[in-house]
Amino acid sequence: MGYLIWLGSLHLLNNRFSGHFPLPLKNCSSLVVLDLSEKEFTGSIPAWMGNFKAKFIDMVPGDAEITYTPGLMVLILHSNKFNGSIPLELCHLDSLQILDLGNSLEPFPDALAISAA
Repeated sequence: MGYLIWLGSLHLLNNRFSGHFPLPLKNCSSLVVLDLSEKEFTGSIPAWMGNFKAKFIDMVPGDAEITYTPGLMVLILHSNKFNGSIPLELCHLDSLQILDLGNSLEPFPDALAISAA
């Protein structure tokens, strides 16, 4: 799976995966949607998740065409068995629009706090 660097969307909800967070996902840097909900993942959410940011990529050296990848916009990790705290690096996902960590872990970093205005 780590060789799928142009993979934009990955939905693996509601199956029997377990253990630690899959390290090969670290190489899937073009992900826009990641749904790994309802698993038996344990351990902590890795800090490298904060690296799925918007970026411009020069597809072919010497070519004038540059591709834009928006970065991770949807992250769904609810109903897992994570422990520890939510990594502060998730606060650097400037394209993130949906974050679902329900029934997974807490506390939330202050940078993710939503104020009641």
